[in-house]
Amino acid sequence: MKTITLILTSLLVAQSFAQTTLLQQDFNGGMPAGWQLINNDNLTPYNDPSVSFITDAFVIAEDNDFIGTADSVLVATSWHETEGEADDFLILPKLTMGSIGNYISFDAKSLDASHPDGLEVRISRGGVNIWDFFNDEPVYNNPAVNPYWTNYVVSLDSISVANEDIFITFRHTGNDQFILAIDNIKVWIEDPISVSENNLESLKIFPNPSNSTINLNIPNNTPYQILDITGKVITTDSYVGNINVSEFSNGIYYLKVKGYQVEKLVKN
Repeated sequence: MKTITLILTSLLVAQSFAQTTLLQQDFNGGMPAGWQLINNDNLTPYNDPSVSFITDAFVIAEDNDFIGTADSVLVATSWHETEGEADDFLILPKLTMGSIGNYISFDAKSLDASHPDGLEVRISRGGVNIWDFFNDEPVYNNPAVNPYWTNYVVSLDSISVANEDIFITFRHTGNDQFILAIDNIKVWIEDPISVSENNLESLKIFPNPSNSTINLNIPNNTPYQILDITGKVITTDSYVGNINVSEFSNGIYYLKVKGYQVEKLVKN
């Protein structure tokens, strides 16, 4: 097992949520079926045994921190015969997201602290051509990955993928650096709302997005809760005329009212 430092790009709250795992891969069985590789830079690895075996965008290799344990990882290199920017893509199979609570986690490491490689995580709502992954901003972007195994947890809800079929890609970048390693990729859905009522009424929020107040189609004195994207309750109150959201940080929230569907609220 790796010793890893947990870095949260979206705060996770320690409570029991219903969780559905969509994908989980440790690469110990080799490159999984249905995953795609694109070596978009078409550069040749430098003629050195430490990188010359990396003849595709990513290849399976033994984890050099745990030699002899049969622990495999994915590696990519930006140390090429001709200096140039690495542009390597690892594309996961198509996944169907939930209404909220969509996450991806992974371990990553640059093998040389003085030559750190970069990593992006991007999504495509269409196909798996390179340009399909550039219609949205990256959900994760790190130009210099840590030189020790680090676990990253990223909320995909930051770019609003609710109930969509998407592709996720890991994009390796770096100019004349060394090796990027990736392991233990997991994609899952957590439902922090846990609404169990059937035949719920539609909850209407207007305006939405808002930077000041919002109005709801519910009677006055109806209790409500506002939750952040991790499911943490940040406001519990009763509705009287409107709700002031001006002091909320910009981002995505969820409004929960008993008897109504949970709806997304955007503060801008």
